[in-house]
Amino acid sequence: MSIVTLQLGQCGNQVGHAFFSSIIEDLASGDCRRATSGRAVTETDDAYSEVSRNRFFHCTEAGQQQAMRARAVLCDAEEKVVAMVTEDAAKSGCWAYANNAKVCLKRGSGNNWAQGYRHHGPKCWPNLSEIVRRQAEASDRLDGFLALMSLAGGTGSGLGTFVCEQVRDEYPQANLISGLVWPHSRGEVSVQAYNSVLTTAHLTAACDALLLFENDRLQDACERRLGLARVDVGHLNAMIGHQLGAILQPACGVQSAAAQGPALGGIAASLCPHPDLRLLQLRCLPYASERAKEFSGFAWPGLLRHLRQMLLAGAAVEEGLDWRQDAALTAASGRQRCFASRLWLRGLGADSLCPADWEQHLLLPELHPAWLPQSDRLTVCRTGRPYRGYERACALVSNCATGADTLDRSIARAWSMFAAKAFVHQYARFGLEEAAFLDCFAAAEQTVFNYRNL
Repeated sequence: MSIVTLQLGQCGNQVGHAFFSSIIEDLASGDCRRATSGRAVTETDDAYSEVSRNRFFHCTEAGQQQAMRARAVLCDAEEKVVAMVTEDAAKSGCWAYANNAKVCLKRGSGNNWAQGYRHHGPKCWPNLSEIVRRQAEASDRLDGFLALMSLAGGTGSGLGTFVCEQVRDEYPQANLISGLVWPHSRGEVSVQAYNSVLTTAHLTAACDALLLFENDRLQDACERRLGLARVDVGHLNAMIGHQLGAILQPACGVQSAAAQGPALGGIAASLCPHPDLRLLQLRCLPYASERAKEFSGFAWPGLLRHLRQMLLAGAAVEEGLDWRQDAALTAASGRQRCFASRLWLRGLGADSLCPADWEQHLLLPELHPAWLPQSDRLTVCRTGRPYRGYERACALVSNCATGADTLDRSIARAWSMFAAKAFVHQYARFGLEEAAFLDCFAAAEQTVFNYRNL
């Protein structure tokens, strides 16, 4: 089943490029591993590659990466970044974006959510909707849409919100998941708190799930895992691309032998069946530099144990974990109350693991509401094929209170600014009145309340 990626705004286009590059690297790593080991191509290898290519790319010539065109729609208020990622993809020689899959305007949104939502969104949607329609109709079976955007600026957040709402209206039966890049807490733009709250309030109603990528956590992970003294945007985008690939590349459900099932649909159905609980956090292990990867070994018990502790501590990386934190302490604090989780196991020996191997680490009764059936608390997908050169890798997406804490901090900052009427007039210029702010504040606060009362 195919996924159409919506790359919205500067950050969305950069993250989308990193995501597709990760998919290509994963496919290439499998070919390289077979060549160096002398192992013959198996039916499983062929099936994995075929499903992955059909899920993310149009193949104009059967089985040739050079002929692959990403199932993507690129949109930005300015052409520079779109042209750059398009050129970089073509230079790879493995894949490219379609020439007729881009919409660009002549000027940006000035970090103003209202300008992106009320001006640029309606202006570009007629052309954009035609591209989305072509991409959807080119899919034999459409799984849904993956929208990638930042919450800091005006184009990704404002225009991105408008596009997601229009896609939901025109494709009500398709799955729609948004990958939201949350800005640094120390500040990227002065109005990022407004933009974050406005976007989240709208998208919790329009999308099936919101997958949060916090720049603070990503930077911490890059510094600790990659040993980087200076982390740039490229490193953050590469990590997001790696994590998205870890949950969207083909894998079979434990109770199903089919890897062709809906990737987005599986996430939405297993993690967000409740319409008031849609904030997802992603944790992925391992992640190391290419040099460190050659000298690192990972076993399933250790990976699952670290993943458990990261969940309990609300941490994004395994280094520096507080191992004194147990499920009882976490449940008593109420910080990590968890609605449901979905686990992906990739690599050697994944197919031979039994439910007891992961349940003892990740099925934690203290963290879940008593009314939630145990069978719905944790779902598992796995494949014996290694991911991007890691012999063993795992990823955990959780619908838990961590995301609500992040949203709550943005709400507090936004309320403080709103009380002082800071920048409100800039939003009013594009028709966003104070009543609209108050409605979004109420919706966002209701989301936080729902998680705090799990």
